[in-house]
Formats: sequence, C-alpha cells, structure tokens
Amino acid sequence: MEQVKVFLNDDRAGNVICQKCGNLKPIRFQNAEIPRTASAKCKCGNVFTITFEKRQFYRKQISVTAKCLFPGNSAETLVKLIDVSQGGLCFVKPVGKSPEPNDIFKFSFEVGNGVIHGVAQICNVRNDRIGAHFTSMDEHSKKVLGFFLMP
Repeated sequence: MEQVKVFLNDDRAGNVICQKCGNLKPIRFQNAEIPRTASAKCKCGNVFTITFEKRQFYRKQISVTAKCLFPGNSAETLVKLIDVSQGGLCFVKPVGKSPEPNDIFKFSFEVGNGVIHGVAQICNVRNDRIGAHFTSMDEHSKKVLGFFLMP
C-alpha cells in the first residue's frame, strides 16, 4: 500500500495529497491525540496510508560524509549523515568513543554546490544513530542548506 507523509504545523494541521490524482484535503487535529499512521481513501478510489510527521522542520534523507570535531578529540572524525533539516542532523555512530548527549561539536559537509559549516549539540543517542540540533551556523551555510532542502 502506498504511503504519504503529512507534515503537521504548530496548529496541528496539514494537507493530505493523493499521489494518484493530486486531490488535496486539509486535516487538523483539535484536541485528539495525533496518530502515527492512518488509512485513507480518496474520491478517485486510491487507498493509501498516511504517516503524520510532527517535526518542527522537514527532514531530508541523505547519504553524505561529514567531518566532525568532537570534544576530547584532536583530529576530525568522519561520520555518515543519514538525514538533515533546518534544525539539525542525524548520523551513524562513529567507530571508537561515541559522543554523549549534550556534547557540542563542529561539523562541515558538502551538499549541492556548497559546503555547510557549523556547531551542533547532541540531543539523542539511539542504537547506532545520533541526533543533533544546530546551535550556530553562518548565513552562507544557512542559505546553502535552505536551497538543498527545497522540494
């Protein structure tokens, strides 16, 4: 069954778009708990599964190598980025000593036609994945990332 992602805004609202006919239906959760997934049927007869995303920023999956300088290391560590958003990034746990939650590190990686430099803080470590949110980034890097994340 086809899956469609719906990104919900701060008002708990989003748009469901049928991938077959392009029909758009607004959806809003007032007081009800937001489900992770739901089934839907369009007027055109297309049946699909909706996955609701409650993230603040759209995440784009990538497979890029980033250079990171973690606390206590004198040399840069190469990590594989899994996804990136305007708010942060997720990468595969590096070999050796893993960074800990709240560690602040410098990073740089290439996307599109530019290089993104900045500072991030580890916010979660789950199995082999590490999530971090950006704490600072120069204006050029913000622009490069913004263009890269455009649909």
